[in-house]
Amino acid sequence: MVAIRYLEKLTSLDGLVSYTFPDDGYEYESEQRYREASSPVVGADYAHDFAGVHPWPKDVADEAVRFAIWGTDEGDAEDQFDTCVSTLRKIGRGKLYALASDGSRRWCYAKLAGRPTYSATVEDFYNIPVALRFRRFSDWFASSPTTGTQAVSGTPTTFTITNPGNAPVLAAVIRLRSGGATGFTNPALANLTNGYSLASSRDAVSVNSELRIDAGAARVQWSDDDGATLADDYALVTLGATQVGLMRLEPGDNTMRYQDGGTPSLSIEWSFHAAYE
Repeated sequence: MVAIRYLEKLTSLDGLVSYTFPDDGYEYESEQRYREASSPVVGADYAHDFAGVHPWPKDVADEAVRFAIWGTDEGDAEDQFDTCVSTLRKIGRGKLYALASDGSRRWCYAKLAGRPTYSATVEDFYNIPVALRFRRFSDWFASSPTTGTQAVSGTPTTFTITNPGNAPVLAAVIRLRSGGATGFTNPALANLTNGYSLASSRDAVSVNSELRIDAGAARVQWSDDDGATLADDYALVTLGATQVGLMRLEPGDNTMRYQDGGTPSLSIEWSFHAAYE
């Protein structure tokens, strides 16, 4: 029988430490509140919503999972529980994975909220009922990145970046990679779908020049050795007047426009993990 999406495991960020949840007596429950921004108005019904038509921001989510540890004897059950507690505690903030009915995985940043619960009765025999609760600090992300490349030989150049998720992507990495001695001059990249834009006064000086935009880290870096070494270049960047962050990709197709102050010869590469609500 195929199960609907459920929590599978928690791993360390480097993937070297992992704990997979047993599936005996398994239950999973997810909860996330939105941070309400409203206030009552004297003499009026209901309240004023400060966000207007926009959704309220997401609060930290709770991911709860319950299962039973079965041992070959009392000592084995106790040892398995000790391993569960120590491993999850050791991982700290890690990647919590959910497994879908089609075999695909999504992950999020999460941390164990408290010591796993433990109960024992005379009827439990060699099993230990366990309950865990994680605090989730991000959206869910696809396990494999979405990547793409656009060659640019004229200005302006319009192309499309497709976000296959159902939530905005705020952590895309975009690389402008020179294809000649003067591959880009005063480059400017705009998302015409949502109005986000980024421009730089940095000019390419060789075929190895690169401008790297890491939206998740709010970082723009420069390299002239094809990315082998990177130097901070944020001081040369200009952003859109009202945007938050370097670049944002909406769910679905995003119409992008590249403009250049010279005769461009470069490739634009992007990589991101699709985000899900």
